[in-house]
Order: sequence, then structure tokens, then C-alpha cells
Amino acid sequence: MFLNRKAIAEILDMEWISDDQEHVYTVLAKIVGIDHGYGWCYVSCNQCSKKLVPDNGSFVCNTCKKECCYPIIRYKIHVRVSDESGSTTFVILNQDAEKLIDSCANKFVNRLGVESNKFPEEIINLTGKTFVFKIKLTDYNLKDVFENYTVVKIFEVDDTLEAKFCGFSSDKGVESKGKRTATTMIDEQSVDFPNNVVASTETRGSICEGETSGDHVTPEKESGQMKKLKNRK
Repeated sequence: MFLNRKAIAEILDMEWISDDQEHVYTVLAKIVGIDHGYGWCYVSCNQCSKKLVPDNGSFVCNTCKKECCYPIIRYKIHVRVSDESGSTTFVILNQDAEKLIDSCANKFVNRLGVESNKFPEEIINLTGKTFVFKIKLTDYNLKDVFENYTVVKIFEVDDTLEAKFCGFSSDKGVESKGKRTATTMIDEQSVDFPNNVVASTETRGSICEGETSGDHVTPEKESGQMKKLKNRK
């Protein structure tokens, strides 16, 4: 959860170098709003998870090159996040969204109805919460300069570990980053889906899967600890 920790301003300032450029970083940030312009879910292929294209009452997957008979609704939530250095947009995909909300996307479509233009209350309630986001940057972000950064994992914030990390960063001459509180007006956007769309069957679990209250060491953090021990030697 401390792998390549960056502030949002540092992420925004990164430049494109090559087509195969890809970077993974972690960012401590607060969700300050939900971006309603993109909706909150999409109809996906049950084989490759890519977005399906409607075609005369059915759905076609352009990746698999065939009709999908059993489409699946998956989350794709665009959230505005902020720290003291700036703000940007993170995209939370289905697996992490199910863990945060503890429910599959199809449940809300069935509850709200296909004609509803409301976002589920459980998604809106993410506003104001702080997490450590592990994000992946590609040439889509760096070359094409799109700020919709894909989240690949979400960690709950551990105040004790964060304090230790900030102390270590200060010792190394790295500025410690805090949090900034902000509010965002929430609008409503319609989401329409056919009745034959089924729920995602991906397994749900805790946000920090495999961790307990006494074991908060992730592979990302453990690798940093090993480097510190080697440096001391």
C-alpha cells in the first residue's frame, strides 16, 4: 500500500516517454464526488468483460467477434478524488466496487428499475471516504493526457502505518501529503438496461483481502521494508 506513493499533483505532472510505458503507483486520497457523466455500470461480455454493443435487440462483443447471449452488468464508477496537492478522476472497476459496496451491480438495476435515472445510494455514500488507491498509468493517460486513472486495488487506510510511513518519508526528505476536504454537487444520470442482463458472479471479499487486524503487511509494503533492512546492513 506504500508502493511508489505519489501525490495527485505528481501523477498529473508525469510525461509520456514511450508506447510501452506503464507505471503503478499508490495515492492516499479522499473521494469528493461521483462523476455522473459516465453512468455507474455497463453491459459486459461474460467471456472477456469488455463493453458490449447493442445490435437489433441483442449484444455483440467486438473483442470476441460474436454475439453474447448472457451479458453481465459490471460496475464502472468514475469518482473525483482529492488530496492537498490537487484533484483528478479515478475509475473503480467491478471487482473493487463490489468489495466497497458489498453488492453486485445487477441488484441495483433490479431495485431501481431500468427506467430510473438515479445512482444507487450506496455509490453516492462513497463520497467523503478516504482510501489508498493503487492505480495504473498507461500511454492512454501519459500520451493522450486523459485523467481517468484506472484503479487496480483499494486499501483501507491504517492510521498507524500511515504515520510511520510519513515519518520515514520526512526522514528521507520527502514531503508528507495530507488530505483535503471538498464537496461536489451530485446530479442524476439515466441508466437503461434490458431484462436479460444478469448479475456478475465475481467473488466478493474484504477490501484488504487476506489481511487481519494484526497483519497489515502487504507485498507492496513488505518489499519496501526489505530494502530498508538491506540499506541498514
